[in-house]
Amino acid sequence: MFTIKCDGHVLFDLKRHIVLTSPKLCMEENAAGSLEFDIDPEHPLYDSIKPMVSEITVYQDGDEIWSGRPIEQKDNFWGMRSVYCEGELSYLCDTIQPPSESHLTGTSNVRQWLSDRLAVHNSKAPPDKQFLVGAVTVVESGTLYRYTNYENTLECINEKLIKSLGGHLRVRKENGKRYLDYYQDYPGTADQTIRFGLNLLEYSKTLTMADIATVCVPLGARQEEKDFEALEKYLDVSSVNGGSIYVENSAGVSGFGRIIKVVHWDDVTTASALLSKARTWLNDAQYEGLALEVKALDFHLVDNDTPCIKLLDKVLIISEPHGLNKWFPVTKMDIPLDNPAGMIFTLGVSSREPITTSTQSLRSSVGSISESLPGMESSILKQATQNATALITSGALGGHVVVLPDEIYITDSANLNSAKKVWRWNLKGLGYSSTGINGSFGTAMTMDGSIVADRITTGKLSANRISGGTLKLGGSANGNGTLYMYGADGKTEIGHWDKDGLVVSKGTIKGTKIESATINTPNIYLGSSGYISFSGNSGIEERFYIDSSGIWMGKADDFSKLLSITKRGLFVTTQDGTITTSVVGNRITTRGAVTVTSEDYEKYTEMKEGAISFYEATSVSPGGVETYEKMGEITTDLSYFGFGIVIKSSNPLHIKTSAVKVYSGSTAYTGYSGTMTINSKSCRFVKGFLVSVT
Repeated sequence: MFTIKCDGHVLFDLKRHIVLTSPKLCMEENAAGSLEFDIDPEHPLYDSIKPMVSEITVYQDGDEIWSGRPIEQKDNFWGMRSVYCEGELSYLCDTIQPPSESHLTGTSNVRQWLSDRLAVHNSKAPPDKQFLVGAVTVVESGTLYRYTNYENTLECINEKLIKSLGGHLRVRKENGKRYLDYYQDYPGTADQTIRFGLNLLEYSKTLTMADIATVCVPLGARQEEKDFEALEKYLDVSSVNGGSIYVENSAGVSGFGRIIKVVHWDDVTTASALLSKARTWLNDAQYEGLALEVKALDFHLVDNDTPCIKLLDKVLIISEPHGLNKWFPVTKMDIPLDNPAGMIFTLGVSSREPITTSTQSLRSSVGSISESLPGMESSILKQATQNATALITSGALGGHVVVLPDEIYITDSANLNSAKKVWRWNLKGLGYSSTGINGSFGTAMTMDGSIVADRITTGKLSANRISGGTLKLGGSANGNGTLYMYGADGKTEIGHWDKDGLVVSKGTIKGTKIESATINTPNIYLGSSGYISFSGNSGIEERFYIDSSGIWMGKADDFSKLLSITKRGLFVTTQDGTITTSVVGNRITTRGAVTVTSEDYEKYTEMKEGAISFYEATSVSPGGVETYEKMGEITTDLSYFGFGIVIKSSNPLHIKTSAVKVYSGSTAYTGYSGTMTINSKSCRFVKGFLVSVT
């Protein structure tokens, strides 16, 4: 029988003749649920129900099945008060999640994220409205990317977890504490069957195909480069899907044609992960939704020894006239508490079966328990223990122990032939199956020394050999991972690999090729024919050759030496081997011209065979290109002045001759002041400076 209490005081109990009018309880998957009733003014607790403050609790045979708070009261003309209550999951609507970013890896990622959200909630909620993270069996493969931005906590959990990862929330009380469990699969199996002609009273079926899609265009994170300036560009799967952006379900296409939908995963940054998500989504999206609404008699109401049907249980429905012999999850229960025989079950709203096999029976499946391990390395076993304890003690799975002479079964049904979730233990081993007593056993320990499991969590693992495809160290679940290598004595470190890089203390790094953006080392040793190669802007591989005769740089395709440093000096050559510049001893020789530029690039001097020219910038174009004008020049034209140097300038000349001798014929002048005629030119000197030529 059902009982309702308000702050610990009995509000409804038919055995004690404490009544309410039309009390109706609604419990629903991933929702808070509700309780509504009318209370007479003569009821002793009429004025004791305080909106948003009082705790209203519903019990079945002494066990709590629902709890919440009154949020609405309405009195009619005669004082009859209608009360509406919402379930305790709605307490999560009282707090918000401030802006945050989470990148979590490992099997603990979902549990850690949920724990973080509840920690934020608990920091703002009173003690009687707080939640602890309970059993979590949902895991996001790869990295869990999530953002929060002022959503209320319940909305945040529904949007960031339930809608993207699926799963089922359940509020559970243990030792006065409120836990929030998050299951991948439905946690229980009912021990009774709803059967036509026995306890199936009414039946209706809803089949929807509104969400069907047979072809998907998956789009991931926004890209910086755009094809069109006005349009955003997103990551697609063409690079890992044969050049196509479309992902198809061939069975769906053959049955219903190409029905294309675009789906966004803004937090996915790699094409391979995007393709995986698209395939998973497509295999689910091309399913038809099948929901049953049945009015059935719960045999627990007439036989206390028969366990009652609970929300989230899977129950077997058998009705030959309707072509049903399937397991369905209980996703909603509407219970008139004063007339439990009128209970209505909604089954299978979240259950989907493939379009191509919609007439086949629904298989009952249970995912293996995930070891959810948040925290740093020092807390891995502690978190694993907490999660395992929450799963084992939550009472979610129920169970029956069947002892035979040579083996033991722990199952979800007293009938071994109909059991789906099974632990089987005999002389040959211990194993868990989600498909019945004959397996397959995805989790097992066998007498030959083998352990079969999806995940193994341990504080220390010793082994002679570990083989596999991927070894992952570090991450949010266990901090900064480190791989050590020791010598035969077990003490001498050969090297280690951690977050800062690979360190080799002893021995040699061997290989035919090392690729790195930077190599920082005090010494590089190369063999007798060794070289260092790199690719230039042209894409042609270039190499440094180092041998006993010197250092050479050249192109790998023809091995021409463009730069040579030897004992003789430094030489720069063209592709055909012609030397253009050389530094030998105290002499620098170059072919062509040498340019010396001022720091501000306003002036430059050009030196080439027979002349020195001086230039200044005179203008700058709109594109920033400077125009230079030749302001002067010194040449070795003997025909101009007759003393071997010709000076041309657009400005007055200031040539100091005190440090040199000026010859006119055989006469030498040093520091001369005055005017002399040189080759019919009148040259005026002042204290060794040539100031004019006319």
